[in-house]
Amino acid sequence: EKIDLQIKDSFNITAIDYACKNGFDKIVQYFTSLSEVDLTKVNINGLTALHFACKFENFEHFQYLINLRVFDLNQKNEDGETILFYAVENWKLDFVEYLIDLDQIEITDVTNDGKTLLHAACQKDPSDFNMYLFQYLRGLNKIDVNAKAGIYKRNIFHLACQYGNK
Repeated sequence: EKIDLQIKDSFNITAIDYACKNGFDKIVQYFTSLSEVDLTKVNINGLTALHFACKFENFEHFQYLINLRVFDLNQKNEDGETILFYAVENWKLDFVEYLIDLDQIEITDVTNDGKTLLHAACQKDPSDFNMYLFQYLRGLNKIDVNAKAGIYKRNIFHLACQYGNK
């Protein structure tokens, strides 16, 4: 009997997602070598194996998965967020820099409610990391700093002051 590696648990997560989350190199490489494994399948939150590698800081798996060239890196979830938004929202600066350096990422995209990458960077607690991420994204000079987003139509300065960012 053929093994179905696409079976999802009650959270709609596959075995490859867990392997990426937990950093199991050999399992990730084995699963990705199998033609019956669809790495691009999303769970109920719109996440793929790529998201799990990002969230749980498995940078080597993240690079490995991207190098397979099966993911549309500009694909949006139901909220209009790309993998780059996900990396920003999860404070993964090395992932953000890597994605931007690929030159296939659309960094000026906005979410369904108008949020830019700078909005995502400002919606976190104040920290040196967050400030560095904000300055890095701002330094790209491609994102509208005055863009308003969300139901309250806040720009990045509203958010920075709300969340205590300097």
